[in-house]
Amino acid sequence: PVWSPNGQQIVFMSRVSSQNHDLYVINKDGSGLKLVAATESNEIYPVWSPDGQRIAYLATLDGDEFGIYLVDQSGGEPTLLTEGISVDARPSEAFAQISWSPDGQLIAFTGSLEQDNLDILTVDVETGEIQRLTDSSSLDQFPAWSPDGQQIAFTSRRDLSGQDVFVMDADGSNPVQLTSVIADNKALTWSPDGLEIAYISKRENNQDIYVVDVNTGEERRMTSSRGNDFAPSWSPDSSRFAFIAIRSNIADIYTMKRSPSALAPIGRLLNSIENSAIPMNIRAIIALAVTYGAFLAEIFRAGIQSIGRGQMEAARSLGMSYGQAMRYVILPQAIRNVLPALGNDFVAMVKDSSLVSVLAVRDITQIARLYAGRTFRFRESYTTLAVLYLTMVVTLSLLVRLLERRMRKDE
Repeated sequence: PVWSPNGQQIVFMSRVSSQNHDLYVINKDGSGLKLVAATESNEIYPVWSPDGQRIAYLATLDGDEFGIYLVDQSGGEPTLLTEGISVDARPSEAFAQISWSPDGQLIAFTGSLEQDNLDILTVDVETGEIQRLTDSSSLDQFPAWSPDGQQIAFTSRRDLSGQDVFVMDADGSNPVQLTSVIADNKALTWSPDGLEIAYISKRENNQDIYVVDVNTGEERRMTSSRGNDFAPSWSPDSSRFAFIAIRSNIADIYTMKRSPSALAPIGRLLNSIENSAIPMNIRAIIALAVTYGAFLAEIFRAGIQSIGRGQMEAARSLGMSYGQAMRYVILPQAIRNVLPALGNDFVAMVKDSSLVSVLAVRDITQIARLYAGRTFRFRESYTTLAVLYLTMVVTLSLLVRLLERRMRKDE
């Protein structure tokens, strides 16, 4: 479905009464369904003219070739605009591959003249005049007009390494390469303010959304997933864009801010890490550190806040900096206060370390379990395990108590 520019109608392709795709227009409330284009060919990828009066679309000709047709939104006889021109189309792609100029006078598309390379062409919708904008030995595809109609973005495989993003003037002059990567970029979409271009790019076996700045060529990766993202669409104010994402064979619609949050690089870093590459021992250490780190942070916060405010004020009045006051005055007193709770947490962490055995980490719990399963000597195995844990816990408790007594003597 494609909305009309005024938001009152929707055009879509459907096989309602034939084996081929035909074009239908329906009002936004679901009324007034009417057939606007029906032939023995497949009519696909309809695109409204900027004034909403006409619809351009691709239709199959003889064999596997496509042509661009133009039809009035109220119906009527379609007009073939590209007679004798081979128009490139990818029916498997989920986006339109023709682009209207903002003034509604021209349509940009990918085609070939005289069976040579694929180039960016334009056709005048009134006269049918064809103009070639690119003439290279490479593959030029996916043209997209800028909002002001002064430029056209397209992709080109000019160095045989990847389908890069280019921008040129509307008359085909001054082509500028914006990206240089070994990847296939497609589905170019200008932001409404004309400053950036969003597109999909398949790299590292995943298809993600990228954005490139038209003026600087700076490229940003907006999505980073293990699925496929496609069909980016900008909001009218250029602040967000929507896209379709496939995760675990389920397609959903997402929206994303144009400017990623400060945490986006961290998220991309974490998402790029392969879980299988992290050893189980490291996973266990990270799990315990994160879990008990939160408890310890709260203990130290309470210990620091237990010190009277006058201690800090006195230290600062003696000329100490904030860091010096914390190091020499506040923290020594806070550590003395938090030591009992700190010791209890360390004892609890030693006992909870037995949980890492579920990650197949060979700690003493896992070793005892494997030994018991192999020899069927469960009583001896788990009794020895209990004695080991009891020894570690009692030893750690005695060390904490000894440290408490020593610090009391220093008071």
